[in-house]
Amino acid sequence: MITNNNKIIFKRIMQLVTSVEFIAITIFGNLFIFLCSIVIYFIEGGSNPNMNHFIDAVWWCFSTVTSVGYGDVVPVTITGKIFGIFLMLLGTAIFAIYTALFANAVLGDYTKRFRGLYREISTEEEQLSKSIEELKKIIDNLEAKDKK
Repeated sequence: MITNNNKIIFKRIMQLVTSVEFIAITIFGNLFIFLCSIVIYFIEGGSNPNMNHFIDAVWWCFSTVTSVGYGDVVPVTITGKIFGIFLMLLGTAIFAIYTALFANAVLGDYTKRFRGLYREISTEEEQLSKSIEELKKIIDNLEAKDKK
């Protein structure tokens, strides 16, 4: 059964997936993986028996960036291993960005509501402070009259 909350979340995710930021990061990420595939193919292509074709390099880059790392294709050269470490770190960063975008899409309205509540509370607090000051003045005036 689809509830109203599920519809709202689905709508937010669809807005995210079609947003400029999401599309830009997706294009950048895939282009980055493709370029890294070219680099690792040139580094490992002649010396790695498991990297015979360019698609093997693409496979390795995707599995490395996504932290899946099946282990069927691994770098055998020192340069390839260093490049793999670099790719793992950048893959973590790319997925952190995706995670932040999804969290913002799902929880974004809540943070806006909290900011609005904070503004309302601040305004009420200022009004209460003014009222307290006025009451103090009234009390001081009454005490002054009482002393006379």
